[in-house]
Amino acid sequence: MNALKRTSLAVVASVVAIASASADTVYYVAPGANNFYNSNSGTEYGNQVTFPSNSSGGAWTIQSLTVPYYSNYGLNGGLTLKIYSNDGTGGAPGTQLWSSGPLDILSGGGSVTVPFPYSADNQIPNSLTYTVSFNGASVAGNKAGLYLPGSNPAVGSAQGIWSGSSGFWEKRALDGGVLPVFQATITAVPEPSTWALAGLGFVGLIAAASRSRKA
Repeated sequence: MNALKRTSLAVVASVVAIASASADTVYYVAPGANNFYNSNSGTEYGNQVTFPSNSSGGAWTIQSLTVPYYSNYGLNGGLTLKIYSNDGTGGAPGTQLWSSGPLDILSGGGSVTVPFPYSADNQIPNSLTYTVSFNGASVAGNKAGLYLPGSNPAVGSAQGIWSGSSGFWEKRALDGGVLPVFQATITAVPEPSTWALAGLGFVGLIAAASRSRKA
């Protein structure tokens, strides 16, 4: 009886450990050239991205979003990140899924990483647009923007950028029609139902072990 209890607890602990350690990098653009995309204050812009297929065939649950940035000024509340579903007109950003609220930026630049709790509420579509907007960028002499490393995503894919403000969006490109790809990393885990099914499988193994012990 006690031995079975210890086995059960160990299995449950293993399930939790596997779930918490199962994060995959679903979008990644490596560092490269230190060019950055400068924009006016308050203008949102960012890449529309698509993730690899989930091996379970289900959705992804976002775990973190990391965005390096350049800024030659520091400002409390100088940066805001948002995530949109591409359900707007012509595939533009439509439904806002999440907003970071104002985040501080450092003179000389830095990197913002936002963690998300592991929850079914944080399931994301396979294709979305993340955006950034900078406050203070329109002040004379101030410059801020996301890095353009000059390479395509190593994981996932990018379908160009959307830029806009007050809900009006347009596709943008650099000189020569080159689609900018910003340095960023998104990690996610399989949807919770995948782990629930895995847990049921372990419960079945425990039940089988119990029947074998009784026999």
